[in-house]
Amino acid sequence: MKKKHGSLLVSGAVTAALAFGGATTASAFPIYEDADYRGYAYQATWGQKDGLGSVNRKASSLKAPDSGKTFFEDRNFMGRSIFLQGDVSALSSLTSNLGWLETWNDRIESYR
Repeated sequence: MKKKHGSLLVSGAVTAALAFGGATTASAFPIYEDADYRGYAYQATWGQKDGLGSVNRKASSLKAPDSGKTFFEDRNFMGRSIFLQGDVSALSSLTSNLGWLETWNDRIESYR
C-alpha cells in the first residue's frame, strides 16, 4: 500500500512539472536584434522577465503573443512602457509613450 501511494505522489509531481513546463513553452516568443525578424533571436520563454540579458536595449523587432505583453524601457518593469500584441517588424516605427523623435528600437529591457 505504501509503495502505491509513493508512485501516485511521484506521478502527481511529474504531471505538475509537465504542466508548468508546457505553459512556459506555450508563451514563448522571439525578440530579434534586427528589424524584419532578422539577426539574433532571443527566445522569451517566461511569463515575465526583469532583464533580457544579451538583447537588453537591442530589440528591433518581435513576435509578441496574441494575448499581448507590456514592454518596459528599464529593468525590473520600470520606466516608460508599451503594450504590444502579435508581430512587430520594426520597433523603430513605434513612438507611443516616448518623447519627441524617440522610438522603441533598442529600448526594451523587461516585459510582463
